[in-house]
Amino acid sequence: MGTKSVIVFKNFEKPKELGSYYRLLCMTGENKGISYYLNSNRIVLGRGDHAHIQVVDAKSSREHAELKKIGEEYILTDLASQNGIIVNDLKVLQHTLADGDRIIIGKTVYKYNLVLVEDKDLILPMLRDKVEKLKIEKTKKDPNDGEHLTASESKNIKIPVILIALGVGVFFMLDDSVKKVKRAPESINDQVESRLSRDFSSALQRKGKKNDNEIDKKLSILIHRGLREYREKNFFRAIKQFELALVLDSTNGRARFYLSKTKKSLDDEVESLFLKANQELAALKFKATTTSYCSVLRLLQGYPNDERYVDAQNGIKLVENNLGLEEGEIKCLTTN
Repeated sequence: MGTKSVIVFKNFEKPKELGSYYRLLCMTGENKGISYYLNSNRIVLGRGDHAHIQVVDAKSSREHAELKKIGEEYILTDLASQNGIIVNDLKVLQHTLADGDRIIIGKTVYKYNLVLVEDKDLILPMLRDKVEKLKIEKTKKDPNDGEHLTASESKNIKIPVILIALGVGVFFMLDDSVKKVKRAPESINDQVESRLSRDFSSALQRKGKKNDNEIDKKLSILIHRGLREYREKNFFRAIKQFELALVLDSTNGRARFYLSKTKKSLDDEVESLFLKANQELAALKFKATTTSYCSVLRLLQGYPNDERYVDAQNGIKLVENNLGLEEGEIKCLTTN
């Protein structure tokens, strides 16, 4: 494949070296039908000129997404694009790609595939390339007569063609022989064992799909609950829901993103309330100061060991002291 990050084929032809490959096939738009074989640990998709795979789409950002190879898998990540990424009808921030996944950027669709190149994939292209090469050589020798070959040149073509054809024949004869051996009559025990094995395999596949569907439903419920708590500024409850979602699926991009966003929103809100309380205390607005400190305590309710919770409690005590109240007289939290 060489040293390029992406090798481009303008048709469905496979690489001419044995091995397994990772491919993005453009399904729509100006680049429809172009195959991109991934050959680097990091590949950027986008509208910009420096992107490894240029997405010719008005809704694509200059650096829209990246493909990063971890082990034997590519992980797709949204690079803070304006219009986002959809994988298999679901908008994602990060997704571990599987064979057959469809990636949508704007109106452009790519299909991700694992491609295996075997011996039999190379034999017929070799035959075609050999014949074309001989035809080109003949044209160079006799440009005025491209329709006829001399006896010796015809022989030169026939010999390699026959040899390669024989090779193809032997290959498929051997392959057919193997198939015939596999189709040899089985004993009753072998037939029963084979049927039980197939039934067991099918049952496992059905169970796997059922478990995946159940996990997806639970993830959706947890993320939905977390977002509801987030909107109501119940940040710790939201954090708990997103953390439970990550227990089910540690690679879930949505849960990880919302968890990070919630923690940051909590920190920003608490910091803003402390700043407000300090300003109000300096202005001797004790009632307003009390309201701000109580808001911090309600946000951090259930986490009394948090340093900010302790600071808010101390602020309340300071207000009580300035107002000549007994310690504990100001009650921010209601107890059941």
